[in-house]
Amino acid sequence: MSSPSSAIPGDVTPAPAGPEEVADQAAPLDALLIDAALGPLRRFVPNTSTARFAAGLARRPRTTGRRLRDLVGEFAKVGAGTSTLAPPPQDRRFTDPAWAENPILRRLVQVYLATGETAGRLVADAGLCGRDEQRVRFLVDNVVEAMSPTTCRW
Repeated sequence: MSSPSSAIPGDVTPAPAGPEEVADQAAPLDALLIDAALGPLRRFVPNTSTARFAAGLARRPRTTGRRLRDLVGEFAKVGAGTSTLAPPPQDRRFTDPAWAENPILRRLVQVYLATGETAGRLVADAGLCGRDEQRVRFLVDNVVEAMSPTTCRW
């Protein structure tokens, strides 16, 4: 055993951590253990923001119905080949000429764009508070982006 006088000069032993510091260090491990215990299904359970979103749409059935009717009407235009929907020029996902020249791919892009526009408008129509709208918009935008025809492996 070494005595205090045999310690290396300049050697500083850290002070014991306080309870708050220990809790901060343990938080990531706690989150990991809770996530493992509850399983991946927890990610698919609606949270309060999505529940408020659904309730907001349910309180406005005419607006919601109008949005869905407009979407079906746009789908009919897409099917007939009369839709004017086109991706913005700065959207690099659709720069390949095939997206505009191939009638099937063009219609696929138009259905994607119409669905995305309608989803965004429904979020705005739900009348959510700022935080809830931001959370739901983040979720909806991610789902819409995941549905993009450019993410599919043909």
